Formats: sequence, structure tokens, C-alpha cells
Amino acid sequence: MRDAGSAPCGHTMQLVDARLVEIQGRLDELQATQAALRRLRQRLARLDPAECDPAGVCSAI
Repeated sequence: MRDAGSAPCGHTMQLVDARLVEIQGRLDELQATQAALRRLRQRLARLDPAECDPAGVCSAI
């Protein structure tokens, strides 16, 4: 860009903006996963291990 006679600031800002959007999307996904894991953890805390089928998979999942 500089070789073409224009300053690269606008292009750089667009790249940074795109990266910020991408990062926000990843953060949103991580927060959703965190919330789901917290809900699962709460369900696990309420389970009685004596009621679990030892031959089966955990009933919380």
C-alpha cells in the first residue's frame, strides 16, 4: 500500500476490526461453554452416586 502511494492505516484498522470480531465470537462461544459446564456441575452435585448404574455412563451426561 505504501508503495502505491497510500498510507496503510485504513487497511490495518480493517484487519484489526476483523480480528476483534473474530475474537469476540470466540469469547462468546467460550462463555456459552462455561455456562453449560457450570450447569452440568450443578446437576452432578445433586446426583446420588448410590443411584448410579455402575455399568453405565454417568447419567448427568
